[in-house]
Amino acid sequence: MQEKKRPRGRPKGRTERKQITLDLRIEDYNYLTELAEANQSTRRQAIFDGLNLLEKKIKKNC
Repeated sequence: MQEKKRPRGRPKGRTERKQITLDLRIEDYNYLTELAEANQSTRRQAIFDGLNLLEKKIKKNC
């Protein structure tokens, strides 16, 4: 019985998503903090809101 060959390397989807998350946190952290203060939500929630907006933009452009 032959063994199945396992794909090498990491799955692409997961890696790309993590990279987008890191880029957003580095570049737009202050903006998201201001957004959180304006909406009276937590900074963490504002980061997730920003990520959701970014994800929608990416899906629209693809």
